[in-house]
Amino acid sequence: AGRLGRPLFFRYLKSNSKTLTVLITKALGKVIEQRFEISIPDKTVVIAPDGVDDARYQGLPEPKEARKKLGLKESITAVYTGGFYKGRGLELLVELAKAFPQVQFLWVGGKPEAVSGWKTIIDNLNIENIQLTGFIPNEKLALYQAAGEILLMPFGKSVSGSSGGNTADVCSPLKMFEYMAAGRAILTSDLPVLREVLNENNALFYAIEDFDDLKTKFTMLISDAELRDKLSRQARTDVAQYTWQKRMQKIVERFTEDL
Repeated sequence: AGRLGRPLFFRYLKSNSKTLTVLITKALGKVIEQRFEISIPDKTVVIAPDGVDDARYQGLPEPKEARKKLGLKESITAVYTGGFYKGRGLELLVELAKAFPQVQFLWVGGKPEAVSGWKTIIDNLNIENIQLTGFIPNEKLALYQAAGEILLMPFGKSVSGSSGGNTADVCSPLKMFEYMAAGRAILTSDLPVLREVLNENNALFYAIEDFDDLKTKFTMLISDAELRDKLSRQARTDVAQYTWQKRMQKIVERFTEDL
């Protein structure tokens, strides 16, 4: 925020013009208040998490058909999509692949240098059930997510973003909404901020950075198709309120109140 952050934000809050502070999470509001030593009036705040273009996730094929379309090996599959930055839990996914050689792990995304580095690590460990796709066009992302029975969000206690810094306490990950829209079982670390959207009915949580608990919960999912289907259906239902259109509508309606 820099040294000008607090006075500028305070001036904004005291403006005579109507203001609306749009926050992606409640947690972000608390962090801002603590950091700037200010109080943001509830009546000027709207919580509008990130969202998803739900149209891209309509009519997705079942996992087997998605794998066939992508030329992937036919096997129960767990998918991770997103950046390979520090704190994304990829170290745990390497250990998970070693523990479950019968499962195919698909890592989608990552910058070329990061993909190359992880490929070297995986090759040196003689792990054969992790496939790294590297960058893929955004229009194909939904199909890759659909190829998994399980979608993974192994965030750590400290999560780096593309611009650095730690976003673990305040993040609203795009992948979370994409995973929900894909209609697949979500296995996620129990990062408190994620519970503003996720719950025990639409995702399965494991203790952050606890590999034993991760293994236990992963075992539950790969062995229980009924549980996967239950979580998937609820996530698909719940994501309807998190489309980009619904987000904009919420912001506009809140701003135009009392005008």
